Amino acid sequence: MKTSETLGNIAAAMAQAQAEMPAVPFDAQNAFLKNKYATLGAMINTARPVLAKYGLSVVQGVVTDGAAVGVETIVLHASGEFIRSESAMIDIAEEKGKSRAQVMGSIVTYLRRYEWAALLGMYADEDTDGNGHHGDAQAQPQRPAQQPHSANNGAQRAAQRAGEAKASGKSLDEVQRLAHKCYGAQWRKVILEWQKCEHLEFTEQQAQDVIAAIREELDAQAYERAAVA
Repeated sequence: MKTSETLGNIAAAMAQAQAEMPAVPFDAQNAFLKNKYATLGAMINTARPVLAKYGLSVVQGVVTDGAAVGVETIVLHASGEFIRSESAMIDIAEEKGKSRAQVMGSIVTYLRRYEWAALLGMYADEDTDGNGHHGDAQAQPQRPAQQPHSANNGAQRAAQRAGEAKASGKSLDEVQRLAHKCYGAQWRKVILEWQKCEHLEFTEQQAQDVIAAIREELDAQAYERAAVA
């Protein structure tokens, strides 16, 4: 982290801004896992009015080093004072089903969100009453408690599968590979609980939904570890 030679003005402004900064409401939900989280947009929209009130602004830019990408974040004060931080550099690895540009975009979005929250001392919380209720939730995706198996849900899913193409062996292999990577030896139990069924029987669309959801979970875990390293 680097700063301007003096910090008196920005330190005072940051203290006032953080005292008034509300929790960031969860504004998005994973379509399959149903876990709620706060997007980068929610972070920015929550912070901007408070930052402007005290002469503060945030500038973020992408930095690269060979095949790795990171984010530089600068908190500026109207006096010219600043605080600058640079995130961890993350390799732009190949991911099945994603172009290199898409992988880079995902990394940048995650790092921007974590850097924004870390420098401004922000956190996300469920907006249960519409008034930005404050709690202890972290600014990261949260998985809800699993619901018990329902025979009715299982029957509905079986009826749905009957009218759709079954998942290919290739898709089922990918589900198993990613689930084992993400959840280890408990992967089968986790997937069955998500699907609310007793057997790994998917339509092709369901298998693709599971694959996308687990990839998102793996991305979140990797970027979170890198951002706090």
